[in-house]
Amino acid sequence: MSWIRRVTEWISPGRDSAEHQLLEQLKKCEQLVAERRLQSVVKSFRRLANTELPAWGQALVAFQHGAVLWTTVGDGALARKYFQKAVEICQSAPSSSPGSDRLAQTEAYATENLMLLSLSFDEFFQWAERLKQLAPHEPVLSEHVPMIRNAREKNQRWSEVMKWSAHNYFDADPSKDPGRHGCAASFFHLMLTNRRDLRLSREQHAMTLVGYSALLITMWSSCGEIQLRLFRRSHIDEFQFLLEPARVLLDEFLERTPGHERVQDCRNQIEKCYTQKDEAADRSRGDAKAESSLNITTQRHFLGAQQMVGGPPCVLYLKHIDVEGPNCLLEYQWKEQLDALQADGVDTKARAFLNCAVGAAARVASLSCREGTSEHFLKMPNGEFNAIPGWYLEDRDQPTYVVNSQFDVAAKSVYFTIGTPQIRSDSFDQHDPVTERLAAAFQQAFAEVHV
Repeated sequence: MSWIRRVTEWISPGRDSAEHQLLEQLKKCEQLVAERRLQSVVKSFRRLANTELPAWGQALVAFQHGAVLWTTVGDGALARKYFQKAVEICQSAPSSSPGSDRLAQTEAYATENLMLLSLSFDEFFQWAERLKQLAPHEPVLSEHVPMIRNAREKNQRWSEVMKWSAHNYFDADPSKDPGRHGCAASFFHLMLTNRRDLRLSREQHAMTLVGYSALLITMWSSCGEIQLRLFRRSHIDEFQFLLEPARVLLDEFLERTPGHERVQDCRNQIEKCYTQKDEAADRSRGDAKAESSLNITTQRHFLGAQQMVGGPPCVLYLKHIDVEGPNCLLEYQWKEQLDALQADGVDTKARAFLNCAVGAAARVASLSCREGTSEHFLKMPNGEFNAIPGWYLEDRDQPTYVVNSQFDVAAKSVYFTIGTPQIRSDSFDQHDPVTERLAAAFQQAFAEVHV
């Protein structure tokens, strides 16, 4: 469940404006997380913590801040501090405080997370006992507690419990990976920052560092991919700080154990990420004028379609992608209940979005792609024509864009053909390498589209 959805039922229409203002701020924070603008969301939580709020609001902000640190940033130590702060606020509030039910629920949420992020068996069972008092029917009490009790009876070390807890949130096999890398990284971070108390051996220390660093690099890369999909460029300054804890811990290890091959390799990979940031900044400064023009061109096409079509927002999920000669065939699905008129609007807006996305996908695929003029237009519902960006792929003298689309309301699907007009499909091999690379880039960068 989204951490913001847990509290929306508390702040329903008709409540006082202070509650609605807090809800709006929390919604903005959730949006920032979705956009991987992580530096901005951390600053937003700090600002909220310094505003005048009732006790339940203070506790809620502390809990949500901790939740983002745990699930998205991978900072288990700092997440614990914010969960502890939430518990302290709840417990110190007078019983007559407004929102006592919200205080109790927030304390239960924070207590559950502190139980999971415990640093010993004793601490785990202390938090479990408190959670039993607050929310006796929480599934974690009946499902997770017996496993931990069994581990203690078998004299397992707490570090081993933390290790397999981390592996509940990720898997090296992509087909089995739950994808909750921030949660897994938080466990490894706690193991590393408490390694002496946990009595990690030198090799356990090294292997935990390797796993932690790999997770942070994966999270860092994912942030860039998500921003590229949403904004057609990545704002590395918004998530670069994810890597800093690993950088410090790696340097500390290598200072005491120089020459450890796998740890040194992780340190080199981290440094490459920092180098990529510097190179991106140089490109941004050197190409600011061209990039600005490019953004204006593509935004005008998609945003113009959004404005003219209107209708409710919709999220499209890529279900299937195929290559047919020079054409990419994409099927997206939606989950909302749409009528034919709304589906037609989604079709038009998504078509405009994908027209803009061709250039971004080409860059992801490292394809030669230039922007030029285009004589092609997308017809709007009001009869106006919206100029399509002209993306010219290598060895093609015509632009590539969405040449055809159709939707199926019953199947909740919309189908797109991205190709180059005036080029016969039979003039290309069935598996054209340029088109295949473009299709792979769409699958990587545009698996989810918001219109």
